[in-house]
Amino acid sequence: MPLSRVHTFAAKTIVDGAELDQEFDNIIAHHTAGHTSEDLAASAGVLDTQLAAKYEHMLVQFHVTAVDLDPALASGWPATTLVAAQSLPDVTGSTPWTATHLCWMCSAIGGGVGTFQIYWGTYAQVSAGAGTAIGGLQTINATSGSETMTTALAVGAAIQALGLYAVGADAAAVDTVATNFLNVAVRIRRPLATS
Repeated sequence: MPLSRVHTFAAKTIVDGAELDQEFDNIIAHHTAGHTSEDLAASAGVLDTQLAAKYEHMLVQFHVTAVDLDPALASGWPATTLVAAQSLPDVTGSTPWTATHLCWMCSAIGGGVGTFQIYWGTYAQVSAGAGTAIGGLQTINATSGSETMTTALAVGAAIQALGLYAVGADAAAVDTVATNFLNVAVRIRRPLATS
């Protein structure tokens, strides 16, 4: 709500109490309603530490279909292999991320024994099932699952990645039908940065 004058008084005008009260009421109402972007000049110098929302969030998703795993739809969920990876362009000097949530959904759980782990690290690490584990080992024994955590994700000189690593096999999971899938989402956050 922009702040505006109710009355404009000429020089040496006698002001009555009601008019003066109206001007103050207008100012009070403006502050009570809360300030908006149009109230702030670019030079206001509002710091990120003064904001209620001090974090930037990113959602990293993996979507793997039965065809991605095996075009012949014959082998299902594999063991000890990197299924998918997503790189993040942060290197030394960047503000580190923290993983806060992991959730997944699967359309075909098979025998309920397939497992996977999300890892953070270099490509060499995540492709070998190593690096920083995000949450615990996930068992595909239901159509969905979730976990919360506060796992620090260090940045380094090399490009870092999140990797979806198959740990334990289940030949009947994410199999048979081409559209069967496993979808995994990892939410990460970090303090607001100026660059």
